[in-house]
Amino acid sequence: MDAEAWFLPILPILQVMTAVMTAPTVETFQTLIAGWLMAPRRTIMGMVRRSGTDRHHAAFHRLFAAARWSIDKAGLAVFDLVTWGMTQVFLTIDDTLLPRYGLKIFGTGTHRDAVLSSRSHTVVRWGHCWVVMCVVMESRHLPGRRFSLPVLRRLYLNHKAAEKWKRAYYSKNELMLQTLEWMDQHIRHSEKTCIYWEIQHSRHP
Repeated sequence: MDAEAWFLPILPILQVMTAVMTAPTVETFQTLIAGWLMAPRRTIMGMVRRSGTDRHHAAFHRLFAAARWSIDKAGLAVFDLVTWGMTQVFLTIDDTLLPRYGLKIFGTGTHRDAVLSSRSHTVVRWGHCWVVMCVVMESRHLPGRRFSLPVLRRLYLNHKAAEKWKRAYYSKNELMLQTLEWMDQHIRHSEKTCIYWEIQHSRHP
C-alpha cells in the first residue's frame, strides 16, 4: 500500500486534531506525519529522517513535551468526528503496555505484561503503561467486526518512576476516573449516551 492510500483514510482525523493546535505546532505535526508514513521504525528520529526536513530533531521532541496544545482536546475532537450523529456510544477503558528501550525515556518503568503473563507465571517488561479510553467502532469494510479507536489516554507511572521523575503517583483506577470525568464533562450537554466497558487484565494497581 502506497503512502497516499495510507494517508487518505486518516485525513479527517488529522484535520480535527490540528484544529486545536497553533500554526507552528501544526507545521511540526504535519512533518512528523509525513515521516511516519515512510519510516520503517516509528520513532521520532526515524520519522524526522524520512520526512526530509532540515529542522533539528529537538523541535519534534518538543511537540509532545512542551508545545502548546492539549492531547485531551485533540482526542475529544476525534471523538466528536467519529460519533457524529450517534446517540449511543460504546467506550472501553483498558491499560496497555508499550515496550520501550532506554533508561532515559520519560515515564518508562517495569510493568506486568498481561499478554505474556498467566495466573501462575508473571512476565514483566520495560516500557510505558497507558490507561486508554477508546470508542468501539464497527468496520465499514468488514461488517460485524469491531475495533477500538483511542480518544483519551493517561500515562501510568509506577511508584519508582513517579519518584524518579518527581511526579505525583496516581493508580490506574485513578487515571481511569480522570478520563471518565473528561468525557462526562464533554458530553454533558449533548444527546449522546455513553456505555462504558472496563477491561482489566489484572488487579495490580
